[in-house]
Amino acid sequence: MTIAKQRIQHCRPCWITSLDKNAHGKLLTRLDFTAGSGLGDGKYDEAWLQELLHRFPECLPVDELEPGLGPLIPIGMEVPTATGYIDNLFVTGDGNIVLVECKLWRNPEARRRVLSQIIDYAQGLSRWRYSEFDAAVRKSLDARRNLSGKSLLELLGQDDIDEQIFVDSIQRNLRMGRILLLVVGDGIREDTESLAEYLQMHAGFHFMLALIQVAVFRAPEGSYIVQPRVLARTLNVERAVVRLASDSIVAEATPEDAADTGSSRAMSLTEEIFFDRLRLAAPDTADALQAFRRRAEEKGLQVFLSPATKSVSLKWEAMDGRVYSFGGVTLGGMLSTYSISWVPNAVGRIDLAQEYLFGLARLVHGSVKKTKDPTQWYVVTKPEGTALPAALDVLMRADEWIELIQSYQSRLTEATAGSTLP
Repeated sequence: MTIAKQRIQHCRPCWITSLDKNAHGKLLTRLDFTAGSGLGDGKYDEAWLQELLHRFPECLPVDELEPGLGPLIPIGMEVPTATGYIDNLFVTGDGNIVLVECKLWRNPEARRRVLSQIIDYAQGLSRWRYSEFDAAVRKSLDARRNLSGKSLLELLGQDDIDEQIFVDSIQRNLRMGRILLLVVGDGIREDTESLAEYLQMHAGFHFMLALIQVAVFRAPEGSYIVQPRVLARTLNVERAVVRLASDSIVAEATPEDAADTGSSRAMSLTEEIFFDRLRLAAPDTADALQAFRRRAEEKGLQVFLSPATKSVSLKWEAMDGRVYSFGGVTLGGMLSTYSISWVPNAVGRIDLAQEYLFGLARLVHGSVKKTKDPTQWYVVTKPEGTALPAALDVLMRADEWIELIQSYQSRLTEATAGSTLP
């Protein structure tokens, strides 16, 4: 038997009116993007896609790329830079920057040129100060609006965001070139091997780049279904060699750097941002967490870090697909254990989570705070208080924590054998 290698493609979704007996289904038609078509002539081009993403940024699968990045705030289209105009520019409330370039992949230029273009934009932004960033965004906004005397956040209707923290974060991310770059198109023609070869010229980057394929289908009553797909992405390390992985283009540490750090593990953009912020508030905890991750790899512990806006969680995906938490570290360097019991409770084994919590409490010489809701029990420093223990207390006992986690994993695996996700 010969298995034919097929290119990645979107199958036509089926629109079902309801689940009633007399309901009917309809296969949807995918829109045909055409270069040079206008917004008003019933055709769809790069400008139409650009406007779509500006109005509906949730169409971009940012959560799949960087789960802790936060909701996107569209701040401009055709934002001017020294090397050209950025198609779409987004920020988050925490000052993260997302740059989007829209291309029809059937265009001859939609090969290395589009990658070179978006990287040039990112490198240009890295030389900006916040004042230049602010000025460029204002130029891209509607000229008929009254922009005088208003901050950028006021113009965007984001009055609930701390302006000083936002400005400082934008400035720091610009200086470091820490930007999420998304090349978005209707179909990919470039093979990922040549992309990896091209990105080798930019190894050591701080930005993270992803290729997003977007299929848009016409649905009934004038509505649309947008189906995004992540085709390739990069992961970051300081000095790197780019290689092709099964689902990503990875920049790996060079051998001499790996020897210095003890780990060649690539970091996502969100992880990099979290560790940067943690190092400002609790540098010893940041170093200890990095050392714990290296030690966990050495001991064969199957866990991963899941960063969010104000914390990072240590998690494990079991064979049945369920994801368990073993605790986390806040930006203040404290040990957070609030969510540990949630999934075990769902599978009827909250007792195992409680045993793990008591074991963790012993490691930090603390106690377990028992709330009325047993799924909300968490580790504290004293039985009568609510203060969280310092994460450093458990990170400095890495081997003991790893053994506790491994024992907990084994018991969860045994207890849930044969079960499946609902």
